[in-house]
Amino acid sequence: MKCDNTSIKATGNSLVAICGGYWPRALFLPFGDKMRQWIFIIILVIASTVQAGESVDLSLARLAKINIFAFGGTGYAGEISQGEKDFRVVLSNPSANDNFEKLYVSGNPQAKCYALVGIRLLNPERFKTLSSQLLSDKAEVITQEGCTVFHESMSSVVKRIGEGDYR
Repeated sequence: MKCDNTSIKATGNSLVAICGGYWPRALFLPFGDKMRQWIFIIILVIASTVQAGESVDLSLARLAKINIFAFGGTGYAGEISQGEKDFRVVLSNPSANDNFEKLYVSGNPQAKCYALVGIRLLNPERFKTLSSQLLSDKAEVITQEGCTVFHESMSSVVKRIGEGDYR
């Protein structure tokens, strides 16, 4: 019998289907329908929490090696860049400030820029300290605005971050 995502259905005498997987029916016999629903909800919450943690780690790993620093629409279709999507995932995490600090230390120049945007939003005083060290940095940062890719100095990008050009 097919299992939809919102119900638990009996199949035969010994198995219960839960979202495509089969579990021993004896596991659910002592519980009523309400209890089965709560067990199902708890399993979904645990699974989504684990997946959310993995997505922050994955986003940080991608950001550390990101090729282009871009906010807003990019390319012919005006799509949001993967870097900005990953930045938003990290920013929404409760440990965002610590994650941006780690990214600043371990990332490439583009990653440092994403980290600085996050630190500016979460801890403006820390941003001032870090950015003052980079205002004379000539390291190359690859940025993109719309369809155009630029090669800029770190100091010019940091200045624009400080002015609030990226959010």
